[in-house]
Amino acid sequence: MTRYFGVLLVLFACGQIDSLEAPARTFAIDYEHNCFRKDGMQFRYISGSIHYSRIPRFYWKDRLVKMKMAGLDAIYTYVPWNFHEQKPGVYNFSGDHDIVSFLQLANEIGLLVILRAGPYICAEWDMGGLPAWLLAKKSIVLRSSDPDYLQAVDSWMGVFLPKIKPLLYQNGGPIITVQVENEFGSYYTCDYNYLRHLLKLFRYYLGNDVVLFTTDGSGLPYVKCGSIQGLYTTVDFGPGANTPYAPQPTSYDYDAPLSEAGDLTDKYFAIRDVIKKYKQIPEGPVPPTTPKFAYGEINLEKVNSVLEALDVLAPYGSIKSAYPLTFDEIKQYFGFVLYRTKLPETYSDPALLTTFINGIRDRAYVAVNGVTQGILERDKVMSINITGIEGSQLDLLVESMGRVNFGRFNNDFKGLLTNVTIKGRTLANWTMYPLDIDTAVINGLLSKTSGLNTCNFTAPTFYKGELIIPSGIPDLPQDTFIKFTGWAKGQIWINGFNLGRYWPARGPQVTLYVPVHILTTQANNITVLELEGSPCDTGKCVVEFVDKPILNKNPGRFVEEFTFDNRE
Repeated sequence: MTRYFGVLLVLFACGQIDSLEAPARTFAIDYEHNCFRKDGMQFRYISGSIHYSRIPRFYWKDRLVKMKMAGLDAIYTYVPWNFHEQKPGVYNFSGDHDIVSFLQLANEIGLLVILRAGPYICAEWDMGGLPAWLLAKKSIVLRSSDPDYLQAVDSWMGVFLPKIKPLLYQNGGPIITVQVENEFGSYYTCDYNYLRHLLKLFRYYLGNDVVLFTTDGSGLPYVKCGSIQGLYTTVDFGPGANTPYAPQPTSYDYDAPLSEAGDLTDKYFAIRDVIKKYKQIPEGPVPPTTPKFAYGEINLEKVNSVLEALDVLAPYGSIKSAYPLTFDEIKQYFGFVLYRTKLPETYSDPALLTTFINGIRDRAYVAVNGVTQGILERDKVMSINITGIEGSQLDLLVESMGRVNFGRFNNDFKGLLTNVTIKGRTLANWTMYPLDIDTAVINGLLSKTSGLNTCNFTAPTFYKGELIIPSGIPDLPQDTFIKFTGWAKGQIWINGFNLGRYWPARGPQVTLYVPVHILTTQANNITVLELEGSPCDTGKCVVEFVDKPILNKNPGRFVEEFTFDNRE
């Protein structure tokens, strides 16, 4: 799943343009005169940030043209490693993942590029862009000269960097500088050998002419560990993000000049007016805000619970172990795993079910024989009371909410990290089912089952409906937003596209953005997985499509972190 981003940041570099003889296609730093030189001439640029991985390819041109028309000379963009290599050795550079086409488009529009190539990027992105499969070896030391980590980095960069070399400015492309790592001075390893290794790696693939740089927080301690000779040192506004484990809204819209949906804001025009004072901006109209449409309420129908649909949700079967295995140990890096065992004796009176040392990563929906017992939650709820008879089926549906992206705790393992006890007795003989919900939704495998329990609306359950685009109204479909009045927490798919999480009870974000490219003029299939309790037993069983976002309900309380493909 991608997200949509449009923050503009203004960077000024250098002073007046001189009249030196200009060689063809060069970009360099003139330390003697304290300026950049482009084609031999002194050069000043104004740049803005855009995350191609958070914007559907359908809207790349719209966003880039708007940035160009604001008066920007350049953009900078992060490269999330885990967006392109979700499994070891399996690479994705097509569709929304086609970074080469994104960079070529920027070049065609006339925007230079500052490429923030990683391997770590932070960016409020799952695990800071590092692939979760690195955690298959528990002892790995991320962002260091650990041989296992470097081997993975070398393999990735050996695929990625040759793709961007033809796009360097001196080769006719838009890339004027390339960032190595990101805010490494804030990381606990302070490993200069790691930075030296990256410097050699980037030089090997990109050559000696491209400007390589580092970025760190604006303080000497950060720069001390984050920079080495041979890499140009820059600073940002200072690191912060979700450490050790804190939430981030799905929208990822920091009051941006271009909104998540690409809307032109007052801030956009204010920035454009300031830029006009210092340079000529492109002539012509600014592309307008894309139209939005309120399609109204859509009725949903209960289909089946996660437990009832287990056969289609876990097509690869189960894994058995005496004690719980983590997501990472069973190579399930996102989404959900169902952990199942049996009660060892009868508990007529409430008995305390507990995970040691905060061992839930990150939420567990607990049921006995399909009857909801409660929720265990990382950092908040480590124990609940349950009841049941000996031999009853105990299920813990564990949800990964996304990996910490900043700081030393980004080796963020998921699942049940410790044993589970009941009244102090350790539970054993577990069966684990890795769930592949995306595939089940895409292939339409979720359908009503015979003997469906129509009374239990608190168990994790799927609901389905259809959005029919109105006829007789020109220019439909259009962008929209979906609202979850009365719903608690869950995820939604539209036409098989994993749109995101909703959690209106926590806020502040209440709506999710629905870009037009995932809609059709035919019936649009809506699938909702409600995890805690739907309104369908007591109220209207509907979701509502509206034409305006709601991003600031319950200020100070936030939804959990959104991850790169939103299966997290």
